[in-house]
Amino acid sequence: MQPQRLRYFVIIAALLLMQPLAAQWIVQTSGTTQGLNDVFMIDTTTALVVGNNGVMLKTTNSGTTWVPKSAGLYNWTSIGFANAFFGVVVGYGNAAAVTTNGGETWSPVSPMLSEYSKVAFMGTELIFVASSFGSVAISADSGDQWSVLSTSQDVFDILTFVGLSEAVNYSGYVIMRTTALKTSDNGETWRDENFPVSQSAYLFAASRDPAATVYVAGFDVASNLVPLILRKSLLDTSWIRQELPSPVSGYLTDISAPGFDGIYACGITGIIWRSTDGGATWEYVPSPVLRNLRAAHFATPRRGFIVGDNGTILFTENGATSVVTDAAPLESGLITNHPNPFNTATTIEFSLQQSSPAQLQILDCTGKQVVAYPQQVFPPGKHTVEFNAHSLATGVYFARLTVGSRTLTRKMLLLR
Repeated sequence: MQPQRLRYFVIIAALLLMQPLAAQWIVQTSGTTQGLNDVFMIDTTTALVVGNNGVMLKTTNSGTTWVPKSAGLYNWTSIGFANAFFGVVVGYGNAAAVTTNGGETWSPVSPMLSEYSKVAFMGTELIFVASSFGSVAISADSGDQWSVLSTSQDVFDILTFVGLSEAVNYSGYVIMRTTALKTSDNGETWRDENFPVSQSAYLFAASRDPAATVYVAGFDVASNLVPLILRKSLLDTSWIRQELPSPVSGYLTDISAPGFDGIYACGITGIIWRSTDGGATWEYVPSPVLRNLRAAHFATPRRGFIVGDNGTILFTENGATSVVTDAAPLESGLITNHPNPFNTATTIEFSLQQSSPAQLQILDCTGKQVVAYPQQVFPPGKHTVEFNAHSLATGVYFARLTVGSRTLTRKMLLLR
């Protein structure tokens, strides 16, 4: 093949690879500025979100609208459902409540502990409620009576799942700061499992994919807040630390593994990591916000929510490779660059519906900022910015435009 024809072939192939820009994070309108601490998807369109000062929201249409619900004016930290009707919400200040109608109404219960951090189920009646003070409350009768399991460290998460050897047996993990407790007999007995991390690590969250691989996420204080992801499959005898391709600092707060081809971890300052191959490799996903993200829950490998500070709700229905927002002052979708692919320089173009402060950043494929243009106030209308990449290597880059709390991202391809 001649060099010129080869170049055209590379450009066409690159353009085809860039077509999935419709796969987006949608920044939804929550109607609150309170911090949101957890989200649970009952099915592919129905979800509940909980947060500080009594915030509880429910959607039945994938977040197009969020309807306030009430379970009390507490700082809710976790919500979970055993089925489409029976659920539990817990929070700080000895706060816990149950619902039997899908979250429409709630009744208080008392798991005997305080400062509840997480709730999980084994089946439809066995409830586990974790306390950040180092214990787990267990109820076998839907919340009427409780027993207490003491732990050696503060408990941050509980993961439960049906055992593969016998359908009637449940397995589970109690996730603590640097270690875990595991059960394989419906919580009757527990054994210690140590994570391959230093004593300065904090492991906050766990999830399990349908292939029975368990993932745990957190960070290490001694390593400049480097994110941590651990993995253990049925064939593994010990936990394996995952290699993240970029030294992006900032701790991970949650992880969701709905399928082998879709695993998502989120954290502070908008960090989102994703694996589409069972955790073998991970990629940094550009985020539409720089706020702290607190929880993620996906119903399928492509459809899920991430929530966080200041009322942040992110939604994707197809894997989230780019970003759109609900509304103004950005004119939806109007951030482009030409030429694309480009050699050395390209013109980035965007439009504003009204005068507003805005900032443009250029990120590499790992999410690392390579260029930051000064924030300034732009008048309404169309604007252009020249991006000169003379010192950058061939590869994929992202132009990220931030206007207030809203963001648009454009994928660009530099070819030398």
